[in-house]
Amino acid sequence: MFSSVLSAGAPLLLLLSHLSTTNAAPAASLEPFDSCTTYPAWTVQKFTSFSSDSVGGGSVGAGVAGPTASFLMTNSLTGTTDEVTCKLQVNYRCIVQGIKSDQNVTVHIAIRAGFVELIVDEVVEGCPGREAPLHVIAREDVEIDCTWDDGEEAGGAVACVQVLEADILQGEAIELAPG
Repeated sequence: MFSSVLSAGAPLLLLLSHLSTTNAAPAASLEPFDSCTTYPAWTVQKFTSFSSDSVGGGSVGAGVAGPTASFLMTNSLTGTTDEVTCKLQVNYRCIVQGIKSDQNVTVHIAIRAGFVELIVDEVVEGCPGREAPLHVIAREDVEIDCTWDDGEEAGGAVACVQVLEADILQGEAIELAPG
């Protein structure tokens, strides 16, 4: 679980992204909930990324405009699935601020060797007895399998896909350090 205290003033790369939402009807079992006391899990499916690990390389393969990452993310409380897509900075990280179904959700994506680190931060305003917003944060390392266009494990275009069919990121309330 995510137990670290995050600094609200930490420098972050900001990159707005293309987002769309699949408005699948929520399952009939979904109950009304209080977002100040009930925290969602997010299910991540179909993660893919395309990038280049060549110095100065701009192309990442046929039909791919630049280094990108994309996946489907479903909120367990609402049943809503968002398609999250972003342009990777320095071929391995990006931040999505606001998803179509919830503008108060930020997703941090960092591709590492063999996994992608995903952090979801949902800001909940107006909780009773709180002056500052509540942050519901989930963090998970999602295993990925990467292949290189030239068959080698270094140089050229790299395509990565999620190994498991789905990974679950469980949200929990986290107090952010002021600053």
